[in-house]
Amino acid sequence: MTRIISIILFITTMFGCMAQSQTSRKDSLVKTAKEVSMWFGPDFNVADAETDVKGPLKFTTADGRPEVQENDGRDYFEVIFRSGKSSDGSTYLSKVFLWNDGEPFEVLFSNGFGRDFFVDTYADLKSQDIAVLYPFTDLYFHLPVEVASDLFQKVKPDDVGCIMHARQKALTILDALPDNVCGIQDRNVVKALLTAKPASIDTDNLSRFPRVRSIQVMDGIFIYPYFSCHFRKEDSQWYFHKTTGSQRKSGYLYENSPESMVFLGGWTVNNDPLTTYNCDNGVAGTLYQLSDNHLIMLFIDPERDNTFEIYEFRK
Repeated sequence: MTRIISIILFITTMFGCMAQSQTSRKDSLVKTAKEVSMWFGPDFNVADAETDVKGPLKFTTADGRPEVQENDGRDYFEVIFRSGKSSDGSTYLSKVFLWNDGEPFEVLFSNGFGRDFFVDTYADLKSQDIAVLYPFTDLYFHLPVEVASDLFQKVKPDDVGCIMHARQKALTILDALPDNVCGIQDRNVVKALLTAKPASIDTDNLSRFPRVRSIQVMDGIFIYPYFSCHFRKEDSQWYFHKTTGSQRKSGYLYENSPESMVFLGGWTVNNDPLTTYNCDNGVAGTLYQLSDNHLIMLFIDPERDNTFEIYEFRK
């Protein structure tokens, strides 16, 4: 009887250790996947997201590159971060693919941007401070993935980083301002706007914001008075137009992450004819909701690394 009890205890302990090991493995995969997601897509807040781990699965590819082909048949895991606001759990924020040893080899965001790490590893990119993404259609399709948005078909390549890392780029510019430039006393005001935690955007509330002011940061900080503007629905698309003031932007808004929308439009002066994103005056921006009564739209110029503009909206 003692021998039987010992065998039962041994088996129980063995299975307990296996279960603990599997849990630890899953936790490790999720931790790495979160790091990858936050590095390349900080606006996609996966810190408290619902998490799915699938695998091990077998990697297959039609990609002809040797560095990809050599992985054919290799085991991998897929970590999926989902928005808790999706009623059926189908909306994902990001998907990260990792080899059996825990090394990430691809990330995809629901707005259609992603990156693989076959040539440049994730560790190499981080060490070089590189967080550049590409439209997923420009990547080789290794895995059966669904892109939840066609935003990537509309955004110019130079604007991708400015959209995905808008606040981080603006903070870098703001912090680099010398202490003696014009308007430097307003640096904390601007920083508060950039570091405020965004809320989920209530699109039904957009039409209730009739005024906007421009905050321009270049060789100083310049805050202008409030002017008139409007958000209106055109079919199923939201359209924004700053209607007064000498510098005006107008264009369409597209879903990005639950806490951000992407503005693609153009700028004009005074009452000149309106322009669009695909013209010489095209501009991309990112919209955030800070509270029920407060929005900002952030514009980063990809050709100028010391300039950004904030549109601040109030009801």
